Amino acid sequence: MYKRTPKHAPKGLSWKTVCRCGAKTLFFVTVVGFLMVHSARGEVLTVQSVASADHTLVNGRVIPFREITLRARLPGTLLHVGPEAGDQVPPGSLLAVVSHQDLLAQRDAQIATIRHAQAVLENSQIHYMREIYSPRGSGNSMFPGMFGLMDSMMGNGFNTMLGNHHPLLDRHANLHDSSVMVHQAQTAISAAQARLREIEVRLADAMTVAPMEGVITQRHVEPGEYVQPGQALFGLAHTRWLKVEADVPTRLMAGVGLGQEIGLRLDGQSATVNGRVSRIAPGADTRSQTVRVELDLPADVIASVGQMAELRLTSAMDRSHQRLLLPQSAIIQRGSLPSVRVQDPDGSLRLRVVRLGERLADGRVEVLSGLSPGDRVVNGH
Repeated sequence: MYKRTPKHAPKGLSWKTVCRCGAKTLFFVTVVGFLMVHSARGEVLTVQSVASADHTLVNGRVIPFREITLRARLPGTLLHVGPEAGDQVPPGSLLAVVSHQDLLAQRDAQIATIRHAQAVLENSQIHYMREIYSPRGSGNSMFPGMFGLMDSMMGNGFNTMLGNHHPLLDRHANLHDSSVMVHQAQTAISAAQARLREIEVRLADAMTVAPMEGVITQRHVEPGEYVQPGQALFGLAHTRWLKVEADVPTRLMAGVGLGQEIGLRLDGQSATVNGRVSRIAPGADTRSQTVRVELDLPADVIASVGQMAELRLTSAMDRSHQRLLLPQSAIIQRGSLPSVRVQDPDGSLRLRVVRLGERLADGRVEVLSGLSPGDRVVNGH
């Protein structure tokens, strides 16, 4: 028994093959339509113009949070120069050493002086204690034993009767002399110890250490060079936090205050970030009529020292204009041409290429061309 083949079926194809192909085609069309319908789903936004004041762009540059120059404090030859430019150093790390053999010799001599003064003090204290418990007048007789005691008593008695001296006054004078010797020895020790501390301070000045963590921005010397006090050795910058420094025209300073957040854009980056004003110079430069302003950057901003930045400032004299803003999620980035899904009045969707401008910190982006107020755009794709 032969199978029947429809007249409209191509030759060489069975009825089952035709049905199978038709089912696959129907399934494909259904899936594509389902995907198109679901891809079109999303919040439909009506494009509106937003009033925005004209901005004046002010150039600035990224600077470290803190930057210092380390200088030599003693004259001498550099025995050691550690880090290179660009090296990260922790606080307290040794950077350079100046020759200090003469100071070491002075310290050893001063330690010997202190030991001698301590020996003199001990001897003075012993004499003072002897004067308390065994006065000098009790052992000066030329005759030992009983004759010596009688000579001392008779001699002291006759001297007292003649008015040559007073035993209590002699006793007080001898104690005072011994006490003065003790105080002089103590003063000598204090002076020697102060001199030793002075030498140790100068020895510490021979070592240049990092007062904070940071990056070596400049290295001005090499080992073996002879340096003078005040000569620059290293430039050290604290770069964990960064700032932007800009010279703002005085006509724009009315809108700038401490703690205020100002939008800025770093060179090579399209997104706008907010910097907080941390310092305003007390006066303006008489030549350029600008005021130096510093802004703290957020900790998560990726920037480099020396990178250029543009500040967007507004003054009361600037006029406002209208611009179109869309959420970043409404932009479709395919290749180098951004586009959006625009909904026509009949409900159909089509792609439209747009030209973008500034990206704001709140997630919106400015549309320079390609859309008009009243257009309906799908947010989400």
